[in-house]
Amino acid sequence: MTAEQIKASTDMKTVIGMYGYEPNRAGFICCPFHGEKTASMKIYKDSFNCFGCGVNGDIFTFVELIENCSFKEAHKRLGGTYEGKMKDSTLGRITHLKRAKRTEIKFQTIDRYYKNRVVRY
Repeated sequence: MTAEQIKASTDMKTVIGMYGYEPNRAGFICCPFHGEKTASMKIYKDSFNCFGCGVNGDIFTFVELIENCSFKEAHKRLGGTYEGKMKDSTLGRITHLKRAKRTEIKFQTIDRYYKNRVVRY
């Protein structure tokens, strides 16, 4: 199934139900992406929006955030078949390199921050 076919056949309420969430009468749930006591995430037919933390998206975005996975993995978990142009190994290598670069930049930023703090005092 393609992404569009999955979107047409699966509504947001079904997807959140797979993870144990049940919206109240107004269509709200407690947001799973930040801690809270009151429901702030509105569940629509084909999307969601959290008024507390600002997270929003469709069924694929929800699965990506809950499972901490890529779109490709979320697509497969919702019953899709992936017909990408790249081989899995190439795609995995590119993803790994991007993550490594982001991690390197984060460490450089943290290092710079603490070096500046030490120099000032």
